[in-house]
This record gives sequence, C-alpha cells and structure tokens, in this order.
Amino acid sequence: ASGVELPRGSWRRTDELERLGRFGRIVPLGGEAVGTSEFSRPSSAYDYLRKVQVTYLNRTHDPATISRWVRTRGERGWPSAFEYFGAHLGYRLVCTSVRLYEQGNTVACQVVIANKGFARPFFEIDATFIAREESRKCRIAFAMAAGSWDSGKEVHLLARVPSLTAGTHLYLELRRKLDGALLMPANTDAREALPLGVWC
Repeated sequence: ASGVELPRGSWRRTDELERLGRFGRIVPLGGEAVGTSEFSRPSSAYDYLRKVQVTYLNRTHDPATISRWVRTRGERGWPSAFEYFGAHLGYRLVCTSVRLYEQGNTVACQVVIANKGFARPFFEIDATFIAREESRKCRIAFAMAAGSWDSGKEVHLLARVPSLTAGTHLYLELRRKLDGALLMPANTDAREALPLGVWC
C-alpha cells in the first residue's frame, strides 16, 4: 500500500500464504489460532483457513480467540464462527445432486459430491452404488467421471445398472480405500450409506 518496492528475496506475507497453500494440498496442515494474526476476526480467519487449506487447529493455545469465535453469531448460517470453523477444518463432503434416469436398457445414476471443507482428504475414496430389493442387493463401483476432492471442488460420479424394478432402494456408499472405513456426507443422518431415493 505504501508503494515501496521491496528488494528481490524479501519476505512477503502473500508469498508465505501461497507456499502454505501448496503444502496444504499435499500434507495435513495446521497450528495455533493466534488473536494477533489473521484469526483476530472470523471473516479474515475464514479467508486464511480456506487459502492455506487448514486441517486442524490447537484450540487451547489462545482461548481468547476461540472465545471470540464462540461469541460471533450467525457465521455463514451457522450458530457461531466456532461451530462453522470446527465443521469445516479438513474435508467436508456434501452430496449436492442426484439424478436417476433410463438410458437405453440401463438405469444411470449420477451423483455430485462437493468438498465444502477447508482442505482435501489425504486418502483415496471408493464410491459404490447400491441397489437393494427384497430378494437381492446389487453393488456397482462408480466411475470417477470428473472432478477433484480438493477444497471447494466437486466429484461427479456415474453408475449404470442393467435394470431396476419398481420399489428398489438406491444408496451411495463412500469408503476410505486404505482401511474400508465408512465416510458419510455431512448432509445426511444415515449411518450405513447415503439414501439416493426409490426407483419407481
């Protein structure tokens, strides 16, 4: 803002944030919330956490900052800034769209999963389409049609099944490839798989 050009090799905060953001895309990144930094106001904390792609924060390092977040009400539709930040550290997968339609002799299922969190998941994810009837259960691996699990991005999943009978219940299952742990999108209360609907 002063119009002074710093000599080559000088430290710039913007350069540091760019470097931290690059690290945040390849390894989990975190630290302390310090009241004298970008964390002093929730609005600037939001910009910082998303830019740097923060996965975790030490909530005991600066209680005054955490208390300020708790008192800041209505952050982006949440009860407080503290609750919003806590729910968005790391990855936060949300199902934003489901489309089922007949395509020739098959039924196509398209699902869009968005990562609303500040960071990406640091593991591979398997996505499975499940069709459950009274007498059988069909499991088909989704093809990763397009997209990325990065923060703010979407993954478009596509599965095709030969046929479905009326009344078939349809589900999406997300699991961590490493150990098979179930991953539930944040916008569902389901405990086993995300319900996509019933085929009519």
